[in-house]
Amino acid sequence: MFNLLLGIAIAIWLAGMAASLYAIRLGRGRSPRRFGTAIALSLGAVLLGYLGLTRLSISASKTVNDETVWSFNSRWFHIALIAFAAFALIHTLWVCRTRAQPVVS
Repeated sequence: MFNLLLGIAIAIWLAGMAASLYAIRLGRGRSPRRFGTAIALSLGAVLLGYLGLTRLSISASKTVNDETVWSFNSRWFHIALIAFAAFALIHTLWVCRTRAQPVVS
């Protein structure tokens, strides 16, 4: 059961990171039509990170002779995903805003 939950948490994290990276890539493109897709992808990645943080947080540890041998908490991975997805969203909005303004010379 633990391996299944760990696999689901990893899949959510990887999907969110891939969506964030693709949103940054789309945001750097020349086509203004892709900004909506980039914003949707980064918002979806933020949502995946939030769901992973609140609904699917996995914490496991192994103790031997009252000493912790190892400990795992998926919470930190989802916090990193939220931060990276927020960066992708801010980056996309910034690029969209700067390209929409006319250059005055």
